Amino acid sequence: MNLKKLTNTMKNTVVWLLMFVFLLTGCGLVSGKPVTDADEKETDEIVYVYEDADVLDSVSVEKSVFEEECLKIYITGIEEPTFLNCYDKDFEIIDNEWEFLYRAGKLIIRGEDAEDIRGVSFGDGYMQYYIRYLDSEELAMFSLSFADDIGWMPCEESEKQYYTQEEVEQQQQGLNQKEQQLAETFAEFEGLWVSQDDSNIYIRFYYEEDHRCMDMQNMGADGEYYYEYHSVDEISVDEGYDCEILTIIDSPSWGMLLDYELSEDHNSFSEDFENSTIYVRQ
Repeated sequence: MNLKKLTNTMKNTVVWLLMFVFLLTGCGLVSGKPVTDADEKETDEIVYVYEDADVLDSVSVEKSVFEEECLKIYITGIEEPTFLNCYDKDFEIIDNEWEFLYRAGKLIIRGEDAEDIRGVSFGDGYMQYYIRYLDSEELAMFSLSFADDIGWMPCEESEKQYYTQEEVEQQQQGLNQKEQQLAETFAEFEGLWVSQDDSNIYIRFYYEEDHRCMDMQNMGADGEYYYEYHSVDEISVDEGYDCEILTIIDSPSWGMLLDYELSEDHNSFSEDFENSTIYVRQ
């Protein structure tokens, strides 16, 4: 065997192979970047793992995974949500249509700009959850529960660490303004209001131990009814269709909404808009 001839043949084969690979690379058929194990595992995911997973006693949030047009929140202790809102870094609602679903401990949210989500609120008819700072290691969360005789109430004290000090001050300012409005409106109607047709039918607004209260005696469909010591939770004067409306909400137990049509001088109001009973200031 001629070893020299064989060696030259092998050299020519290697040269042709190298030229073939070069041509394929130039045509874009073979990538010029070497593939490594790290490249195979590379993804566009951004993961935030939370230091305190058990934010609430009944709910645990392990981590959030941000992907393009998708956010996965690993959360347990909740039911399938019936509504969902998403918020940006300023905790303003992101105006978008989201697809969401809760399966196997993951709340999956899909939609355009899902990677910009920094907070969410979701829940059903009995529980609501609010989460923010999803893009940090320390998220904040609080929840509300619904009771028929009370309404929506915070479940735990996590609400305190959920809001910033500035937000707490703003909320308190809003509560102070609301209390001032309630006090001023109640003062306008404080006293006795008697039916112009029957002095036994009346409504009385009064204070008892700093509580705004209301007594009422009237004739209902089933006869006379009387109830007292209703705590007036809301009282306001609003514009109706063609008149001013006095609206009262009280809640000794279940709560009741009462609307009255006011006279122009606010010295009388009617029980309904057909003027079946007119109460006059005493």
